[in-house]
Amino acid sequence: MRPVRLAILGATGHVGQNTLSVLDEWHVPLAELKLYASAGSAGKRLRLGKSEFECLPLESARFDSEFVILALSAELSRAWAPRLTAQGIKVIDHSSAFRMDEGVPLVIPEINADTILHDTALVANPNCSASVILMALAPLARDIGMKRVIVSTYQSVSGAGYAATDELRRQLAGDLSAPSALPRRIAGNLFPEIGSFESSGYCGEETKVMQEIKKILRLPDLHVSATTVRVPVDVGHSAAVSVELSRSVEFAEAIASLGNFAGLVCDGADYSTPLDIAGMQDVHVGRVRLDPQEPNWLHFWVTGDNLRKGAASNAIQILQYWATL
Repeated sequence: MRPVRLAILGATGHVGQNTLSVLDEWHVPLAELKLYASAGSAGKRLRLGKSEFECLPLESARFDSEFVILALSAELSRAWAPRLTAQGIKVIDHSSAFRMDEGVPLVIPEINADTILHDTALVANPNCSASVILMALAPLARDIGMKRVIVSTYQSVSGAGYAATDELRRQLAGDLSAPSALPRRIAGNLFPEIGSFESSGYCGEETKVMQEIKKILRLPDLHVSATTVRVPVDVGHSAAVSVELSRSVEFAEAIASLGNFAGLVCDGADYSTPLDIAGMQDVHVGRVRLDPQEPNWLHFWVTGDNLRKGAASNAIQILQYWATL
């Protein structure tokens, strides 16, 4: 990869700071790096390796970067992305703002990097849970085919930002005040509500997972149903997944498919937990088992770091690929 001029908008949040960690660990060559944050965080100094960078105020930003990573809310991304692409800057957006736009690639590089072209202006980074789940679905779709996917997620509080992480820690320390960052008390609890409830009865996160799985796999008619659950875990999203395959398979064939996909570690009948994979790049799939009553159904458990493959490192993989075109 050639050195690039990069800017990160929203550098002080969970995703922004994990992006800096990945850039450092992977020794990504940078000709220039600029960091931007909201007025309340501007002036903070963040480290990348041995270097320190001051966060500039987002409100007064002027750009000459080649690539920009947006680690902002959907509302702010909708405001900033068009301004940046109009200047010829290539944008990688973490938010949900453009994911389902027909002309915007929604990319997990191991699965569909080919949707990024040299003249692409904007690439969307997928939902953090969808990313983890898709790493296990993609090899099955490639090798066997599938008809239906039913998912229940178990999502960590870091997916809701620093405020939610702090809220969990305060509650664990005995704080009994009403929750503000999350809709219900999370310490010693869990709840099936991530995002606003829609008229369909599904919540926003469930809709994202269902739609994004179909778009990234390029299977628009795939039946996908999701229930998303917030759990009292700091880092790491997990999911219990049931898949109706296009045909019956033997256990060994399923294991071979899952074990032969870049970025995915197959634990077989064993399993990994969020605590096991926190800070790791690879997604782990385990508790793999065939349905004893329906030979076309396969069930498994999948877990991955939502701040890494679910966000920051996937964006850096997109950057690395895009910069070679």
